[in-house]
Amino acid sequence: MSVSPKGKAGVINPVKLSGFRQRRASVGINIPIRYLLLSTMESQLESLGKSHQLKVTTLLPLHRSLMAQMVPFANYSMPLKYETTIINEHLHTRSSTGFFDVSHMGQADIYGGDVISALEKIIPIDLENLALGKIKYSQILNNDGGIVDDLMISRLNNINGQPCFRIIVNASCKDKDYQYIRSYLSPSASLIDRSDLSLISIQGPKSSDVLSRIIPEAIKMSFMTLKELNLEDKKIIVSRCGYTGEDGFEISIENNYVKKLAQRILEQKHTFPVGLGARDTLRLEAGLCLYGSDINEDISPVEANLSWSLSKKRIKKGNFLGSSRIINELETNPSKIRTGLRLLGKAIARPGMLVRSLDGLEIGKVTSGAYGPSIGCSIAVALISQKFSIINSKLLVEIRNKFVEAEVVQLPFVSHKYYRGG
Repeated sequence: MSVSPKGKAGVINPVKLSGFRQRRASVGINIPIRYLLLSTMESQLESLGKSHQLKVTTLLPLHRSLMAQMVPFANYSMPLKYETTIINEHLHTRSSTGFFDVSHMGQADIYGGDVISALEKIIPIDLENLALGKIKYSQILNNDGGIVDDLMISRLNNINGQPCFRIIVNASCKDKDYQYIRSYLSPSASLIDRSDLSLISIQGPKSSDVLSRIIPEAIKMSFMTLKELNLEDKKIIVSRCGYTGEDGFEISIENNYVKKLAQRILEQKHTFPVGLGARDTLRLEAGLCLYGSDINEDISPVEANLSWSLSKKRIKKGNFLGSSRIINELETNPSKIRTGLRLLGKAIARPGMLVRSLDGLEIGKVTSGAYGPSIGCSIAVALISQKFSIINSKLLVEIRNKFVEAEVVQLPFVSHKYYRGG
């Protein structure tokens, strides 16, 4: 299969770029500027000192050619948005296809020794029976059942006859994650940091159409599966997954080849580049967690409303870190739980803002919040007392010394549209 973009690698063809700009200009939406400010990500974006030496992804020249607004995030210089607004990028992904550079995420391969029993000690899913080409969402746990990080883990082809697992972890956590995982591996096992690979994602209802013109072998894949394929004699891994709630794909590919593939994808008529801003609002609408905000080392998977991701077989055995706490919370309900809120007004809830009952009792705090472009209102996720998490209940969020009424709603805010096959 040929991927041979016109012009130099990593530089968008001027004709294509001109057409791309015209398309973007045609989708202008007038939204008040206060709604474009991301409450969830602001603290993370601003926490890094300007003098800090930032890492970059291989696609930095491409981002610059697309006039991206670059910001510091998780020790990387990353695009917040491109030539339009965060709202436009968000809505285009929901209606068509968005292209994301997620190469800052950590990719690693783990194999050798008794790798399954080692990983099952800290990851509460059934890896023994994870089939080749299957992906699972899970968490890395500490001794107290708190979440060291959340991750995607998949089973690849064996290496030297031994099982091999690919993990994708959060950029801000990858170094500590690798050190932590290695501490549980035997001397004969290896964790290989795949920093030689980039990771790109296309998300949205037309992502399958876009990829069918480039990697047609991927189109029959179903959600949470992957394939190891060859593209112009280059080994790539295509996964049908993503973090927007839409159908989509992630492609792991060599750093020295990713620019060509990215350019080919962006040449497709339905595809716009999308930055961190819309990625955050998309994942919030989809009810998905942001590490460091919604989940951390003190919060358990049960409190995080992630019980669905725990293996029933592993829960029955109870042979992983923090299992006693998690099993107890499953049996008796946790004292607090991650809950969706719809604010009854235009105010935006920001992480750390207090949530109160109608009679003024402090019951928790907001962990994520933003304007939801797809649903046209302010939404938030909060960690609150379990007894106040009943759907349709009314609560109060304290915003700038004022109490704003909010309604408890079922997560996700926007229904998932994953491709299940058929």
